[in-house]
Amino acid sequence: MRIDGFKGDFLSTLVIASLLMSAALPILGWTSLASASSVVRGVDVSISPSYQGGTPEMTLIYTVTITNTGNVEDTYDITVSDNAGWDPKFDLVQVKLAPYGSAVIWYLKVTAPESAPFGAEDNITITATSTDNVVSDSDSCIAHRSKAEFSLVTLYKAGLDVDFYLGMGSSLIVKFYTYVGDYQAENVVWSGTTPDNVNFSKIVPHPLSGVVQHVRLVLVDETDAEIATVASFTVTRDDLFGRIMEIKGLWPIADDNERNALFQEIMDIKGVWPFAPS
Repeated sequence: MRIDGFKGDFLSTLVIASLLMSAALPILGWTSLASASSVVRGVDVSISPSYQGGTPEMTLIYTVTITNTGNVEDTYDITVSDNAGWDPKFDLVQVKLAPYGSAVIWYLKVTAPESAPFGAEDNITITATSTDNVVSDSDSCIAHRSKAEFSLVTLYKAGLDVDFYLGMGSSLIVKFYTYVGDYQAENVVWSGTTPDNVNFSKIVPHPLSGVVQHVRLVLVDETDAEIATVASFTVTRDDLFGRIMEIKGLWPIADDNERNALFQEIMDIKGVWPFAPS
């Protein structure tokens, strides 16, 4: 039997045609029915940075990326756990992602509690699990309870004790305010490249030689935009009274010039006393 010039029976013709088509499919960029039907599921979770420090006044922010690494659309349930009970905030509970690397970026926030001692850490884990429990992945980060404490050295100078690991930012600045919140001036107390462990104790004078009333330690980025308030301090009447007692102790051993400066400080304390909080 001849079909279109090919000698052979009809069955042989079909077999050869099938073989020819199978060979041509890869060249044409097609896939076989078997490979097209294979399903690969996958998910990847990553958190950045992996380690940060912060005070109870500072909210730490981590970037969380969840990626669908499979070849089919999938939906993932999101869970958050930690081992120190610092109540991390991550309000994404479920996400549906298209295949082939589609991702969502969300933000994890955590604040060290006042009760946490300096050096305490919270290990936080975020897990993404497909709703049918086929695939799952997780990543972890650490929040460290750091230290940034102010004190009153003199009426015109604040003491600052800092010890923590900065995961972001480029400068730490002490900003001075009046009791009613009016901005006065500022001093840069640290600048550098993060991540970095920042550890120092400094006496920070009022830039205008004024009276220290309220100060904030702020973390800023390369554009001087504020990232977070690290610590704050308001001089109270207890602080002023403590300084009066220190001046009383210094008076007997002070020379005339020193006594004039101490007397002026006493007068300035008297001037701000009515406005200082108890």
